[in-house]
Amino acid sequence: VRDISERQRAIQALRDSEQRWQFALEGARDGVWDWSLATNEVYFSRQWKRMLGFEEHEISNSLQEWDKRVHPEDKQRTYADLDRHLKGEVPYYQNEHRVLCRDGTYKWILDRGTIVSRDASGNPMRMIGTHTDISERKQAEEMIHELSLVDDLTGLRNRRGFFVLGEPQLSLARRLGRIAVLYFADVDGLKQINDELGHAEGDYALADVARVLRTTFRETDILARLSGDEFAVLTLETPGTDTGALVSRFEEQVNQHNRTAHRPYQLAASIGVAERAPESNESLADLLRRADANMYRAKQQRRAAS
Repeated sequence: VRDISERQRAIQALRDSEQRWQFALEGARDGVWDWSLATNEVYFSRQWKRMLGFEEHEISNSLQEWDKRVHPEDKQRTYADLDRHLKGEVPYYQNEHRVLCRDGTYKWILDRGTIVSRDASGNPMRMIGTHTDISERKQAEEMIHELSLVDDLTGLRNRRGFFVLGEPQLSLARRLGRIAVLYFADVDGLKQINDELGHAEGDYALADVARVLRTTFRETDILARLSGDEFAVLTLETPGTDTGALVSRFEEQVNQHNRTAHRPYQLAASIGVAERAPESNESLADLLRRADANMYRAKQQRRAAS
């Protein structure tokens, strides 16, 4: 006969601990993973699988289940962060990346973990970590970023947005062997509209110019209100494109607007054009200055003609 009360108490304490651990796993919004580096087996909690839209039996205990779902564009950076922790360069692993869900969409995941055991030589043997769904936060950040690049009045890009998107467009033009064309437009007589009819009517005029630009140019072109009454459009064209034809189309669209809008003023705008050859290294700011100068000359000629 042996007294096994102490052993029974230890078993019960272990069960209680496991129940608390299981409750924490199921109750938390985070998914939990437990990775054996020796075998590459990984325990994925039920919430980890549910977060991606999978049932318990649809994900096996293999590192490949996670690896094959990490977005290809994020994988190199993710493994680099993981490797830094395994080498002891940082105290814990943390990375934000996209993971493929069962329905074919991607969720943004905040992945965190730390080494919890090592062998006698100090090599990592086991890591435990969590998956947190941060998709809503990423969407909010993207919206804030997008709003910071948009002009409130017209819905076109603002000056910052024009430069953020325009410089990569110039690099693309160079790679594709295309010419970059910058159209710079200035609304004629906006001060007079504001002074005589009020700033609300002046805002209508600016919004009208934005609508005319949208009907004149393509969706792939970058349209912006740079400031006040100044607008710019950056397009990529094949060498030999007749830019004058597009200017004529813009002016015809303005005339069409004046015939149908019934505003208490005639909308008018002066426009200047500057082209950049595919092999050129001219910056967007330099191209803008040239187009601005050409616009000013066009405005002077219009005044002289009238």
